[in-house]
Amino acid sequence: VSAVAGEGACFRCPRQLPEAVPAMLFGGGPAAPPRPLVPLGPCPDTPRRPVITTHLAHQFGARAASHPTRPFLIEGEDRHSWGEIALRSDALARAFRGQGLAAGDRIGIDLPTGTEWVVAMLAAAQAGLTIVPLDPELGYHELKYQLRHAEVSAVVIPEAPTPVDYLEL
Repeated sequence: VSAVAGEGACFRCPRQLPEAVPAMLFGGGPAAPPRPLVPLGPCPDTPRRPVITTHLAHQFGARAASHPTRPFLIEGEDRHSWGEIALRSDALARAFRGQGLAAGDRIGIDLPTGTEWVVAMLAAAQAGLTIVPLDPELGYHELKYQLRHAEVSAVVIPEAPTPVDYLEL
């Protein structure tokens, strides 16, 4: 496709495609010669949404401060409030910094999806760390490859013993 999307452009809207593209895609006959790249305007069918410009950690902190007792996360029978998750993520962010991790360092999160994963993700965001989500189901070699290529400085793992020795990787 010889077109460049402009701000708010929508590729699903056929009105945004150059005339030659539908013919090329849908077999409507020979395509016209290529045209120069042109910016596309906003799609009239897509409503505009405001762009959030504040960091996740600031957004979460503001929400937790404004209603700390409201439920934030429900996992099975467990209910966790905004305030509780904020306290847990703040403590973990301080622990990350206490271990020498600095803003921009990469941290792997190798936890099952759940409360601990959310707390680790928020703590990493508060500490300015780059999150590398890991799949707890990865085999030894796949995990070793991913950790080395992502240049991870630390990994958050479950408290229960695992068969993987992360220091060996």
